[in-house]
Amino acid sequence: MIVDGVIVLLQSNTGFDLYLKDCETVFFRYGQFISWEKYMILRIFLSLVITLSTSAVHAFTSDAVSCVQHQLNSAGYDAGTPDGLIGQKTKKALTEYQEKFGVLSKRPLDQDHALVFCRLLGQTKADFKQHWPTNAGMVNIVFGDLATPTKTADKLFVARIRSKVDEVHRKVQRLFGIELAAPINVLIGNSAKDVEALKKSYEPRKIIGFTNTATEICSSFKNLSATSLPNAIVLCRNGDARIGSEIDTLWLEFLIAHEFVHAYQFQLSGAIQATSDTAVLEHGGPQWLLEGAAQVIANHLATGLPLAEYRNRMLEKLDGRVPKLSDVDELSDLKARKNEVYRMGVVAISDLIPDENYSKLGQFYVELGRGNDWADAFEIVFREAVLEGQ
Repeated sequence: MIVDGVIVLLQSNTGFDLYLKDCETVFFRYGQFISWEKYMILRIFLSLVITLSTSAVHAFTSDAVSCVQHQLNSAGYDAGTPDGLIGQKTKKALTEYQEKFGVLSKRPLDQDHALVFCRLLGQTKADFKQHWPTNAGMVNIVFGDLATPTKTADKLFVARIRSKVDEVHRKVQRLFGIELAAPINVLIGNSAKDVEALKKSYEPRKIIGFTNTATEICSSFKNLSATSLPNAIVLCRNGDARIGSEIDTLWLEFLIAHEFVHAYQFQLSGAIQATSDTAVLEHGGPQWLLEGAAQVIANHLATGLPLAEYRNRMLEKLDGRVPKLSDVDELSDLKARKNEVYRMGVVAISDLIPDENYSKLGQFYVELGRGNDWADAFEIVFREAVLEGQ
């Protein structure tokens, strides 16, 4: 789908505090639809804007649509041949299903929300889950140049990455207490060229600016960095860096956990179609909550630091300059006040879940996927109204 000519995925360099360290990486910002004029304006203050053409549909998205079609057919509602394409038969079948069994989501059935519907349909009847793409596995780990490593150091790196990705995913899943309907693709490259080749295999659409992204994440001073596409987490190792010596093991777990949280957020709430910061906020939630959720979970898994203590350390980092949450909730705030977005996110979430009930964070994104705007989803999950000015 093209609205006003383009589909835009926003990415930005974001610094965040890891335990007592300040670190940098690149994180995916949910896709939003904007006009070309607004795209040019955003480009002025965003470090990277990725533009996707819709000349092809990725298999991941098609699998999600096929999942919806299979489940509707199993329920006795004719969605046609499960071909991964959204046609009138599929839309009609879903409408009839929801008229009888209740609304699954107020979102439209499109490529951006097909996975949301796939998961919600599966929640209505256990037998439907046989059509979930996760039946092929929860995580799909793909190496580029390191697919068949020959050096001992590379073999060790591949083995450690496989083990850590699987381990961290299991931990994140336990914290959220939520099943995903599709596997999370984790692509691991060893150079910018390698990353670009992996991207082409898993995202056939043209992405303007990805070359710069690949170069950036493959030259991180931490020797391992990442970016997220709608259907994949992309990791890149800087040269022959080894885990434990050149790549800090704490950083490795923190980075992977943070990215997995974003993968869950995307699968549970869908992509964001919007033309303004306000619309992005209503559909996907505030940036302090988006990034704060990834921060507190990554901290919990990587460092084991109690949430209350992590909160206090972030307050110390703010050094008395504590902004209102309403000043750190939009995409533009993330660029202008990125450290405050992350730190206030940790502080606010610590106050929301003092008992460290991380499952509430996942449930918030489930409610967004059901079509609730963020204020309503917030009140449903946290039993608190969003106050004016926050």
